[in-house]
Amino acid sequence: MFSSRVCIITTNKEGYSETFIRNHIQYLPFPKKALYKGLSPILYDWETEKPLYNPSFYKAKKYLISKWGSFSEEKFVRDYLSDYLNQNKIQIVLAEFGPVGANVVEACRTAKVPLVVHFHGDDAHGERFISKYNGYQKLVKHAKAVVCVSNVMKEQLIKLGFSDQQLHLIPYGINNSFFSGGNPTASAPNFLAVGRFVDKKAPHLTILAFKKVLEKVPDAKLTMIGEGPLLSACKSLIKALKINAQVEFKGICDSDEVQKYMRSSRAFVQHSITPETGEKEGTPLSILEACATGLPIISTYHAGIPEAVIHDKTGFLVDEHDIEGMANYMIELAKNSKLAQKMGEEGRKHIAQHYELKNQIKKLATLLEENSK
Repeated sequence: MFSSRVCIITTNKEGYSETFIRNHIQYLPFPKKALYKGLSPILYDWETEKPLYNPSFYKAKKYLISKWGSFSEEKFVRDYLSDYLNQNKIQIVLAEFGPVGANVVEACRTAKVPLVVHFHGDDAHGERFISKYNGYQKLVKHAKAVVCVSNVMKEQLIKLGFSDQQLHLIPYGINNSFFSGGNPTASAPNFLAVGRFVDKKAPHLTILAFKKVLEKVPDAKLTMIGEGPLLSACKSLIKALKINAQVEFKGICDSDEVQKYMRSSRAFVQHSITPETGEKEGTPLSILEACATGLPIISTYHAGIPEAVIHDKTGFLVDEHDIEGMANYMIELAKNSKLAQKMGEEGRKHIAQHYELKNQIKKLATLLEENSK
């Protein structure tokens, strides 16, 4: 059914939080090539980890051309990447993240290969990306199709000029058979947060809410998994609040370790916000995974989260920065394990119905096949 030759181009290979891209590379049912470092002038092969062109060749060409005129990095990428696409008989390109699409759109046009761009979160909302790529106007004009992961993101991309016909809503999918075994009734009042320590995930606000929880439930615990620029500040915060014994930082954990912590937790917490930069989540994968495990979610009305978490049924949602509201819901679930169990079971059903990996991969594969040359 799916026979088009696809080239997936992304940013980094080592991004531990970008499971969705690895799923695309692994499970899309096509003959495919995958490249990374899609924002640099030299792209690398995903499997061999070798550059498509020797970096020394790039430096030499840049030096020689600059000596007698002006060197265009865009033209360089356009020429060698278009040759690569044609040599490998690529029929469609899937660019992961808007900036990658903007970086390769001219190569796709030169090679006459259709381009599908998959937006994921910050790339659709962050001012630093929107201004750098002139509101993605080249993609508005030349992308064959654009994938968004939430209705909030779709509305944002329409504001940037993309047409409704270009846009396709395909949320992330997860392997529901892997994420299971949550048992909130058997768990102590342990809360779990998984994600990068960055502004939009506001881990410090989760900690401040948890401090209020301890006033009512002194035996509660908070485990935080992940790393990022706010980690050091959060460690200082728990010391200042004198809650060192109740908050534990685990750093980066593999999927098996994350599952272990999910299965011994009462609920999953994440206080996502929109910082001054305008950046937003897409649909946080960790929330989908926690739901599929059978945990209730306490989070915010932010980006795609209200589509993944049904307030009062699969968890609780509060407005961004509402620390008091978040704390109250955490206290409620800490004191009512049966409610936590019921919400977790409903959440698992919701994820199985709307976010099953094989179904979402099939939707994306169908879109690529229909738009290939």
